[in-house]
Amino acid sequence: MSILGLLGYRSSRDKNEGLSTDQKELLLCLVGQLIDRDMERTWTPIVGNFEASIANMISMGLLEDAPLEDKLDKKYRVSDLKELLEGRDIKAKGKKSELISAAIENTDQQSISDMVADVRLYVASESGKKFIETYKTDKEKEYSSMERDALGYLSKGDARRAAQRISQYRALQNYPGSQWLNRPYNVPETYIKAASSLIKYSYDDLPLNESHRKDIGMQLALSIMLGETVKESASRLLSESYDVFSWGPLVDHLKETSYCKCSGLENIKKEEVVELYTEKQILQAFAENDLECLSATHIGKGIRILPARGNSCISCYSGKNEYQWSEIDKIPKMPRHLGCHCKYVAWI
Repeated sequence: MSILGLLGYRSSRDKNEGLSTDQKELLLCLVGQLIDRDMERTWTPIVGNFEASIANMISMGLLEDAPLEDKLDKKYRVSDLKELLEGRDIKAKGKKSELISAAIENTDQQSISDMVADVRLYVASESGKKFIETYKTDKEKEYSSMERDALGYLSKGDARRAAQRISQYRALQNYPGSQWLNRPYNVPETYIKAASSLIKYSYDDLPLNESHRKDIGMQLALSIMLGETVKESASRLLSESYDVFSWGPLVDHLKETSYCKCSGLENIKKEEVVELYTEKQILQAFAENDLECLSATHIGKGIRILPARGNSCISCYSGKNEYQWSEIDKIPKMPRHLGCHCKYVAWI
């Protein structure tokens, strides 16, 4: 292993750029943030020598010492600045920026410098700003490429290949601030199975053509494998790229279904309806996997439908909710309606 490897440098370095991906992420973190021991402890295992990395960025002209105004802003509260000014018989009124300007104008340069001597703060230089902007653009392209590839696999019904592409992308995103930090690189098997179900559903309860319904399944499958929330999944279906969907008629259609009537949701907003519909599809996909796994174990008397919110789900609690193994083919699909969070559990 190389010396850099022993020091913890993990990412490949582009000869023309001079910084590894991890060091570029450190650059983003350094700009405008107070540097302290916690930051050093966090980043040293990732970039290797923390101070050497900072020195390299400064030598490359990407970072420069922050102005005194910025350092005063980071170190002092408004009350501190007012107390400082009043102690020197200086008018202490206005916004924080005005108080800082007053402190600088009425204090000699050396004294101001001494006041923030313990503040370690950097800002991006002009070339640093361009470098960062280019890197952020490249990151967006990499993410878009990953999504495009994953959707391509999903369009062919191959959720496992889509998951592999997502895992490949995740493995390169393990740095502080990343949504993937300390999360498994590989998409969990349960999520892959749920995604496989989502791309197989017909979505024929929606007044859309077959192609658009297929897009819905692909977007929901991608969303759960990315670990997004239900709200984020729903936003995919409402995004500008989906203008082809006539959401007005779609929402009217959903409000007329038994789902909304059963849940007492007739008057909710469009976004809420789509979010509930999204949640229903995702819960159904995971419920199918739960049912399959429970049936495979064959533990206990059979399977129960367990209300997730006490006895509030009338559809699930008031009717038959226990099924022996000989009756499993009669068990209803979960969830039964929009807003239902009931699930399958072993009937011991």
